[in-house]
Amino acid sequence: MSQRITRTTVALLAALACGPAAAAEPRLQGDPQAVEAIERMIERLGGRAVWSRARTLYVEYDGWRTRPNEPVVERAWRDLTEPRQRAEYEGRSFLTVYGLSPTQNWVSRDGKVERFDEERHAGAVERYPFGFYSSLRTFAVADPRVRLTWQEPDRVIVRTADGRERGWWQIDSTGAPVLWGAGSGDDAIEYVYGPVREFGTVNFPAWGASTDGWWRWDYVRIDVSTEAEPFSVDPPAS
Repeated sequence: MSQRITRTTVALLAALACGPAAAAEPRLQGDPQAVEAIERMIERLGGRAVWSRARTLYVEYDGWRTRPNEPVVERAWRDLTEPRQRAEYEGRSFLTVYGLSPTQNWVSRDGKVERFDEERHAGAVERYPFGFYSSLRTFAVADPRVRLTWQEPDRVIVRTADGRERGWWQIDSTGAPVLWGAGSGDDAIEYVYGPVREFGTVNFPAWGASTDGWWRWDYVRIDVSTEAEPFSVDPPAS
């Protein structure tokens, strides 16, 4: 009797250990080649364990724009779990600040604040989980809103569950992002990224540039936090 109970208990514990663990590892949905490419990228940029726990991302870089033609420093804070963002672009001749929260978004150009209407705000909120930076957590947690399709020879198309395209990625054999783009027509954007290097606990491209050359930058600092770090999403007093 004792021996039978022991064997049964061991079998039960093994089942409990294997079953829930397997169930707790959700996979991205879509074409196998596309899923494999995105998972390879997440591992290359620091790993699923890091990005799935990430809450706040701070990015700082030194750049150069051609409109106007001058150097620019950008500092940007993003909550990776909800649409909260603040970005500051400081050049020699201008200061532009952008803010987004679940209830509003706005842009301040040299102290003059423009508040976006409900339609533009709703669009920004809807796109937020699929942006270049927010996508890293979206992919790491295998967000069920995402569907990935493969486009030969090497492109991953990111869609919502209802089939709307939200962007695309080109990823090399090491998992490094090479190109990323989103939108269409006059709203289309496309960026190329440099070789990956270490930034503390994560890896990230050393630089990026729009493919038409108007905006180029070097990443200076990438900080990932598991905490909801405080940053203001309120517009300055105009």
